[in-house]
Amino acid sequence: MNWFEALSPSLQIFWGISLVSSIIFSFQLLMTLLGFDSGADTEVSDLDLDGEFSLFSLRSIIAFLLFFGWTGVMILERGGSVTRAITLGGIAGTIAMIIIAYLLFQMYKMEESGTVSLQSAIGQHGEVYIPIPSNLNGKGKIQIEVENKLMELTAVTNHNKLSTGKKVKVLDVLDKNILLVEAL
Repeated sequence: MNWFEALSPSLQIFWGISLVSSIIFSFQLLMTLLGFDSGADTEVSDLDLDGEFSLFSLRSIIAFLLFFGWTGVMILERGGSVTRAITLGGIAGTIAMIIIAYLLFQMYKMEESGTVSLQSAIGQHGEVYIPIPSNLNGKGKIQIEVENKLMELTAVTNHNKLSTGKKVKVLDVLDKNILLVEAL
C-alpha cells in the first residue's frame, strides 16, 4: 500500500480505474470461458430494441474503462500531463467501446430464434408421410419444407383420403397447428 500512497492523486485515480475494470473484465472473460455467460449483455439504455446497434452496454463500458485507465497510467508513468492522459485515454477507451459494441451487435445478428411460423407454410407443397383420412375424419402427417427446415407436421383434408407419397398443397393452418391440405 505504500506504493499506492506515494502516487499522485491523478495517478491513483487512473490506477484505481485500471485495476477495478481489469478485475471486472477478467471475471467476465472467465465466466464466458467456463460457459456461465448467457450470451446476453445488460443494456444501460433502452437503445437496443430488436437487435439495433447499441453503444452503451455493460461490456462496452468496461472496455472503455479498461483502455481509458491503462492508457492514462502509461502516459502519466512516462511523465505525460493529466490532460494528455485524459484525452488519449478517452480516445483509446472510445475506440475500444465502439469495437466491442460492434462485435456484440454482429454476434446478436447471428442469433436465430429457431421458432418456425407455420403461417409461412400456406401455399407450400409437401408430401404425405402418414395417410390422411378423408373429410376431416382423422389426422395424418406430411413432410414439408417450412422456412428452409424439413418438418413432419400433422395434417387433415376435407377432400378424399390422401395416401403416402401423394403431393399436397397447404391451404390453411387450423387450431393446434394442424395443416389443412389438398391433393395437387
